[in-house]
Amino acid sequence: MEFGEGFRRLEEIVQAVPEHYRETVDLTICQSVVLGELLKRKSPSCRVLMSSDLTSLDFRLALYHQTVALIARQPAGWPETSLRIRKELVHQYEIA
Repeated sequence: MEFGEGFRRLEEIVQAVPEHYRETVDLTICQSVVLGELLKRKSPSCRVLMSSDLTSLDFRLALYHQTVALIARQPAGWPETSLRIRKELVHQYEIA
């Protein structure tokens, strides 16, 4: 997986997450099922958001922007807010 400072092997990423991590890891910016499943195995208490489909960077950045903006107006958790926006998009555009 690529980060700002370069590429990291999946094993390195998984190793960096504590076994008892209980927060949310949002991997929806990329195809992330393999990494997500590895993280869930190591840290079953964490919530991992994953994506198996191809998507455009502009869509993901717009989704992140809307999520942050909504949280700023109505404080709530990231996963709940992100899911709310996705559901609204599906409903608004009748996405299957």
